[in-house]
Amino acid sequence: MDRKRQRIINLITTTIVIIVCIIVLIISFAIKARVEQNIAGSTNDPPSTPNTEDPEQPTLPDANEITEAKFIDLQPTIDKWLTTINREEKVGLMIYDLNNSRVAASYHENEVFNVASIYKLLLAYDGYRQITIGAEREDDIIVQDSDKGQLTLSQCLDLIIRESYNGCADPMRADYTRSARINSLIRNFEMDDTTNLGLQSTAADITKLLRAYWRHSDLAQSLWNKLSDSMLNQPPTSTSDHPLYDWRQGLPAGFSDKVNVYNKVGWERNDTDTRWNTYADAAILDFVELKHQYTIAILTSNLSDHKKISQLGQMIEETVTMQTDGIVK
Repeated sequence: MDRKRQRIINLITTTIVIIVCIIVLIISFAIKARVEQNIAGSTNDPPSTPNTEDPEQPTLPDANEITEAKFIDLQPTIDKWLTTINREEKVGLMIYDLNNSRVAASYHENEVFNVASIYKLLLAYDGYRQITIGAEREDDIIVQDSDKGQLTLSQCLDLIIRESYNGCADPMRADYTRSARINSLIRNFEMDDTTNLGLQSTAADITKLLRAYWRHSDLAQSLWNKLSDSMLNQPPTSTSDHPLYDWRQGLPAGFSDKVNVYNKVGWERNDTDTRWNTYADAAILDFVELKHQYTIAILTSNLSDHKKISQLGQMIEETVTMQTDGIVK
């Protein structure tokens, strides 16, 4: 009788253990399902923290989101503008239609020019790529400057584009490791006629660089947003020995506010007269309403007046606008 009772007790105990285990498994699966649901919800829901960026800040469309657009031959416009250039002034130029992946206009595009601070586009791209892959950090102190004090890599990458700041660019360019990467970047972009770490180049080579900017496939999106902002918003600055530097007095000044001009300027003034030994602009043009994007590289030497380049910008906008609307001169 005692043995029979013991078997019954053992059976009941085993049954209870099994039931408890089943309950624990059910609860575990329920918790797991709830957690996965919460994770999925947090992925799809908008972020709980507000976006710190200005919602009105214009941004370039991604290269993979580019729309179809009518191809516009800008060569007649360029040829007309070239009639304003005198014999002493030299020009190299290329306009590339990003929507149609073809050259829209060119002139002496393979002639080598001193491009001055245009080379800083290479420094900036390399720096942001280093941050993207984790080789450098944004908050690394890289410059101790008498004018601006300690500057981080992130600050310098902004300053060399936004206000062409040599206090950052010169020591960055002098760094052997960074310079070696710049030369590698030039080779990777197939900028075959570019030398001296980008100081000598052609309109065709600068176009290759601008197209790489447009793709920015090896840059984190947040870093590309910073870089493109540095190219778009460039207020005039002054120094103790110079009253005002207007970084957008050339090509950007020729366009209306309907065109976002993501630009880098390079210049070198002639000390003996009013001419520019070098005046160059390299830009991505975003015709926002027309959904048309271009790159433009214009390199000049011995230019008498930077307003000639502004006039070119005005003529390009007029042509693109009128031909997109179906009105041809």
